Amino acid sequence: MIYLIDIPKEDSQTLSNSLKLLEKRDVSSDALSEIKTNIASSSEPIIVMFGSVTENLITLLKNNSRIDLFLAWGSGKDFEEFSLKSDHRYLGAWLPENANHYHQIFGIYRFLKNQKLKESFFSNKIESLSSELKSVVGLLEKEVYFSRDRYKQVRKKLEKSIGNLKFSSIYKVGLNSGSEINEIFEKNGKTYWTSFSTSTYSASADFIRELEQFLGNDENFDQFTERVIDIVEKNHFDSSNLKTFLLEIDQGRLRAKGFLWGDYYLLSNEKKNIHFPKMIPLEKEFIDQARVSLQLEREEKLLLISPGVLKNFDHVRDQDSLVKFCLSHIEKGQEDLLDELMIELKMKYNDDFFENDSFLTYMEVSPNAILAVD
Repeated sequence: MIYLIDIPKEDSQTLSNSLKLLEKRDVSSDALSEIKTNIASSSEPIIVMFGSVTENLITLLKNNSRIDLFLAWGSGKDFEEFSLKSDHRYLGAWLPENANHYHQIFGIYRFLKNQKLKESFFSNKIESLSSELKSVVGLLEKEVYFSRDRYKQVRKKLEKSIGNLKFSSIYKVGLNSGSEINEIFEKNGKTYWTSFSTSTYSASADFIRELEQFLGNDENFDQFTERVIDIVEKNHFDSSNLKTFLLEIDQGRLRAKGFLWGDYYLLSNEKKNIHFPKMIPLEKEFIDQARVSLQLEREEKLLLISPGVLKNFDHVRDQDSLVKFCLSHIEKGQEDLLDELMIELKMKYNDDFFENDSFLTYMEVSPNAILAVD
């Protein structure tokens, strides 16, 4: 959660657009008790951004170790006498006119969230082993920790419903460089399902920034896609190592269009909407080859398998076997399918972290979807 305390009005709209993909809350200096109440039970990262310094603010920051980071918003001259300047959590005074600062806040929050996820996994593992080893003699750690019930307690699951569509995702943190980004959101009446798989942090950061800008401007989907490709060319990224899935869904007509570059599998219980990897570079000359289109049906179920999942499944299942398994189980629903796949991977790695970031995302179309009349 990012708390904005007494941020100047002229900056509020820019911040609102830049932090739209994050959890944020505006708080006045007269309502700091709200933060104290909320952070006591929160497991999310806590970042406080403030536009002015009061005694109540200093007391809040000084006495709450649950606050991960805090920063001043404005000219550094305004905060030269800030008494907590030596606190290791203080990031200094950030300038509103510096566009990179919005982007950096986004990146810092994501980093903290991943760190807390890892810490939570380790904590849950230690606690569970401690209690179970005391009560059960001779039970192997692997059998205990990788049981279905134990797994469901520690897995990171994201769910979102938008109109006729319900999305469920399971994300696992990887130890290798690079990352996978999976964002689902709504803009101007359309639903967007986006995923990026990169081999470098800098590429991931640039794609996150493009998503931020797309949310806050009037670009259409094709313009956004072209700008993503421009970023690759401008920064001389190795396009063969960048994998991208972009989909725009018109819920009123259950039609979708988009692009697929790289080794993503989009599977469905409707054979017409199955799309296999397109091993083509993320470049303009291949944009027509990357196009995909779908006519969705009521009660349809789709599964997106990310490149990170495929890499982690090396030596566990070959891709043909994995696809056949998913297609045969996709009707069972997201709970069984997503958990089965992740438990199988955890059995291989015998650890809380995989080699690569991984996303499995399941989408269901409502059986009662109301369609627009052409």
